Amino acid sequence: MLNKLLSICVLVMVSSPSFAADRLIIKYKPTTEQSKLLSTAKISIKSLRQQEMKPLSIIQRHKITKDANIQISKDRAIANGAHVLYLANDVDSAKLTQIIQDIQSDPNVEYVVEDRILKPMITAPQINPAQWDMQANFNDTTNPSWFGDNFTGAWSYLSTQNLLPGNGVTVAVIDTGYTPHPNILSNLQNLATGSESYGYQFMSDCRIAGTCTSATTTNTTLLPQSNGLDLGDYVTQSDINNSNGFFAQDCLSATSSWHGTHVTGTIIGQGYDAMTMTGGVKGGAYSAKVIPVRVLGKCGGYTSDIINGMYWAAGFVVPNATINPNPAQVISMSLGGTGSCSTAQQDAINNITDTGVVIVVAAGNSTANVSTATPANCSNVISVAANGPTQSLAYYSNWGNTTISASGGDANYGTSSQYGKTGKILSTIWSSSQAYSASDSGTYIYYQGTSMATPHVSAAIANIISVLNNASKTYTTASITQILQSTALYPDSSSGKNCNTAYNGGCVASGAMNVESAIYYALNVNLLSASTNSLIFGGSNSTMQNVTFTNNNNDPITLESMVITDTDGNTQSALPSIVTTTCSSGQIINTGESCTMNITWQSTDNTLTALLKLTSTPNSDVVATITISNNGVLITPTTNPTSGGGCSMIQDGN
Repeated sequence: MLNKLLSICVLVMVSSPSFAADRLIIKYKPTTEQSKLLSTAKISIKSLRQQEMKPLSIIQRHKITKDANIQISKDRAIANGAHVLYLANDVDSAKLTQIIQDIQSDPNVEYVVEDRILKPMITAPQINPAQWDMQANFNDTTNPSWFGDNFTGAWSYLSTQNLLPGNGVTVAVIDTGYTPHPNILSNLQNLATGSESYGYQFMSDCRIAGTCTSATTTNTTLLPQSNGLDLGDYVTQSDINNSNGFFAQDCLSATSSWHGTHVTGTIIGQGYDAMTMTGGVKGGAYSAKVIPVRVLGKCGGYTSDIINGMYWAAGFVVPNATINPNPAQVISMSLGGTGSCSTAQQDAINNITDTGVVIVVAAGNSTANVSTATPANCSNVISVAANGPTQSLAYYSNWGNTTISASGGDANYGTSSQYGKTGKILSTIWSSSQAYSASDSGTYIYYQGTSMATPHVSAAIANIISVLNNASKTYTTASITQILQSTALYPDSSSGKNCNTAYNGGCVASGAMNVESAIYYALNVNLLSASTNSLIFGGSNSTMQNVTFTNNNNDPITLESMVITDTDGNTQSALPSIVTTTCSSGQIINTGESCTMNITWQSTDNTLTALLKLTSTPNSDVVATITISNNGVLITPTTNPTSGGGCSMIQDGN
């Protein structure tokens, strides 16, 4: 049974549905011979993965069956050399845990995890024609304090440099796919010159893909296929009733969201008219290209399919798929589920980011600590919280140690008599109510959520990478993070703008994105490289942590100040303390040199956040920013309420 997780867009409390799972991801360690060949460079990592993608041997299948006392109906390889195991029968949470432990006891197994389902993250739509989210100062007499991420300032600055926003950069949108909306179609990346096929589909279950009826019971695996066209993600009551328990009641969705199309419009929308909807929307990186990768459908999508989609987008070999001829530099994932970051997810993220690809992920819409939301809680990703139109943390947004906050919309803000806006994010969708129909057309709608904030950050990063490439400068996920955090707007903690505690939430350590400043910094300011971009205390984490700052630039940096400030508004709580440091005011850090700080914090309040900021002379430029948060008591991630394949579905990161 597929069970739909509490979506960021639903924003109501629901009881946890029953748990059932029938798919696992298993990866074996390299053999002794393979390890020897790898260590002596006689085979490459790529060659090793291709060997690992071969079908499991009869001996391996027999041992799994014997060790875990289960029956396997079939298995298939995925891009990282792991295999998906299809269990012959659904199992409950306790049985699943026991099966994983039994299989993991084999010393030849590197890891085995549930193949969870993740879902998109979106809230109820409402039409509004004004794009406050792209502007620095919204020209609205009713709500003059509304403003967004300052893409308008960035576009103006880029024009002075004779550059186009996002030019030469490809962003992969891992989502529900695309529709041929005229506002985005010209900037979708086709698979081949002259082709009208865009992106790829990785959906192994035909019921989720919408290519068979919900009553289908044969376990036929769909192979990857070219063209990531969104066929719709609606689930009717009839679909649920006829699915033999595959779709749970909370999968019900009367209409399709066209979520991937909405996300894509925020990145590459080609037209903007602030007064009417007919002129479309203008994307933050409107000269970039988007590759649509369809991994989400009816009630979400499996982790293994999402992993394959990520690998394909980055140019890796994926079983039964042609290689992506236009690998992405940015992967945008407006999706997520509840739970810890699985080894399979982290393995994929590490392999992909090692090639230089930047992965951007929605923090989630459950008004919860981001440490409980996956894949936002994985390492080496840029996690995005959502702000409303006054740069305040949106009421639904997850909080904690997110990387950056951006415009995601907030329906709590009043309607403007001038524009009729309601504080949500306007973008592109398809007019079909349920199943995709080519006879329908593109239209526009307002959504809210961290799913909407995520493409704003993806667009900003596309702009940053474009200018860095033009200047022949290199970048990594860590350096992009430093650019975003060092140029973000951090409100006075007493304002409460970075907290949603009024809705039983918490505070974010991250600031509000300012795209113009980020691009200026990328071109003109030398930043220190930090050994980590965030520190997390509390729970099982050490009470003493260190961070090292290194100057990888060609010019020396002279430190001016090193300050830890409160970002949660809780002035009664003790701030983290710098215990020892080799960094000092007036210190000159030459090329290749470093300094280190040891920081301690022993509070048990898991809502607390702070910020470490280093500045340089002579202009007081921020040269390093580290977000600090406190998990307090150990937070045990909840088991994903899943079924029929472990449905920790990633929901649209709205």
